[in-house]
Amino acid sequence: MVDNQRLSDTTVAAVKQAVQIVPVIQSYIQLKKRGKNYVGLCPFHGEKTPSFTVNADKNMYYCFGCHKAGDAIGFVRDMEHVGFVDAVIHIAKLLGISVEYQALRESDKAQLDRYAMVYKALDLFRLCCRDALKSDSAAQEYLKGRGISPAVLDQFSVGVTPQASVQASVGGGIPESVLVDAGLALRTESGELVARFRHRIVFPILDHRGRTVGFGGRLYRTDTGPKYLNSPETLVFNKNRLLYGGYQAKAAIKKTQSCILVEGYMDVLAAHTHGLCHTVATMGTALSDAHIDGLKDSTIILAMDSDAAGQAAMTKSSQALDRANVPVQLLDLQGLDPADFLAQQGSEGFYQQLDTALNPVEFRLKQLMREGQPDGQAKRAMVEAVAPFIQRQTDPIVRQHYIQQVAKATQIDPTIIQDKIQLMAVNPSMKKRSAARPTAVSKYTKAEAVVLCAMFLDEACRARGVAEIQIAMIHTEQNQALFQALATATGALSLEAIPDAIRSDVAKSMMEYDTTAVADFDACLALVQDRYAKQRMQAIKASIREKEAQGDDAAIPPLLAELNQLLKL
Repeated sequence: MVDNQRLSDTTVAAVKQAVQIVPVIQSYIQLKKRGKNYVGLCPFHGEKTPSFTVNADKNMYYCFGCHKAGDAIGFVRDMEHVGFVDAVIHIAKLLGISVEYQALRESDKAQLDRYAMVYKALDLFRLCCRDALKSDSAAQEYLKGRGISPAVLDQFSVGVTPQASVQASVGGGIPESVLVDAGLALRTESGELVARFRHRIVFPILDHRGRTVGFGGRLYRTDTGPKYLNSPETLVFNKNRLLYGGYQAKAAIKKTQSCILVEGYMDVLAAHTHGLCHTVATMGTALSDAHIDGLKDSTIILAMDSDAAGQAAMTKSSQALDRANVPVQLLDLQGLDPADFLAQQGSEGFYQQLDTALNPVEFRLKQLMREGQPDGQAKRAMVEAVAPFIQRQTDPIVRQHYIQQVAKATQIDPTIIQDKIQLMAVNPSMKKRSAARPTAVSKYTKAEAVVLCAMFLDEACRARGVAEIQIAMIHTEQNQALFQALATATGALSLEAIPDAIRSDVAKSMMEYDTTAVADFDACLALVQDRYAKQRMQAIKASIREKEAQGDDAAIPPLLAELNQLLKL
């Protein structure tokens, strides 16, 4: 986008009409024809058996493994880590389509103005907090005591909440509604505007372009409230997509091809103070798919707290990274959190620990060994705990190396362990087989999926569905959300028009029913209505019996009238 202009509708329409999803995806991964679809190994998660499915006719893909779904533009967005406009421009250049711009619509200008005001409010608050730190000796002493250098404090723009109100902190010209939108303030039940961050050391959070999008705050001078507090989800802040320090660490991560992942703000600041400038942190959340997607070109070094919660996070994060085929190492910080470890042993001690970093198998075995000398049952549990990781290794040398490590830890012959792992791969336990066995889909469940699929594909089916279906007839929350999205949609639809939370459900239904959905719409609509009528009649009969028992005769006639109406259907 250029100033006061946006990508033209004709360019977007030309790209959507001309793009063929199969060649686009084949420029990234290999696909093989299978029936009407194409299949390949999913680029979004590690797998050995292809579950990534592409439907050329519908210009969409769906992974039956990780449930990622979208169209050609969405695929480029995910692979290139860009927004919609950049993805369209990327495809336009591939197809030789001229990229044109047009004047912004008034609605676009209003939205951009809103975003601009939010960014402005956040940055003004950052600057005010940074300046407030200069005159706050208590906060300065705390940060100095944690060993954070002035240069790093300045680089990360660390500050403290000012004594003034949030309105005064950002200056005039920022409406109260913008302060709420930015997550800087909230309204009480009485309507009073109050600051979200008070009595806190403040850590600004930047996006990939270096813009302030949120804050983390640590209490000081008081014990009232949670120790740490983050900005809420806003127009510009989503903690499941951002890592603290990600912008500051970007160059170092690219240079070293590695990334140290910690848990806390202070851990990041301490690491950068000691020259470990490729360090980032999650912000009170588990490592998400979006986090992993942004780190997949690096080796990840997990250095989390040594308490039970930190160790559990290490295990969970290492499993998620391994499933995504991202190289991962885990550090044992000798019972300390990263900031305290660096304060005691410095970067030299950290690098010594890095030289002896554990792979996920070693780490998990070490955890289990701490529980005491294992007996036969415990040894079996140890093998089963690390088997999934070993099964995912495609290099036979690496695989054998891990088997030898398990053999050494359990004092079991490596051949026996290898046989056990192979047995688990081809013949899982009855419990796991039962969990993995797909449950039978009832005719009503299938009918509901077909109706919604037809409403997505065909405007006439959509109009009839809106007219003849009540939200109560739809059973699952996901399908209710989809029905509501379809009910307000106009014109031909693409997957990009469907909310992210339910897009994969739509794609899955499309893969299964798209060729027959419109033809089967009438029969399936009748089934959906029939199920509702039967269930509603049962509920009414139960209510009539209850009212009779209570002697509430006045409540019975309306129920009988509704029952008679349902019986006529």
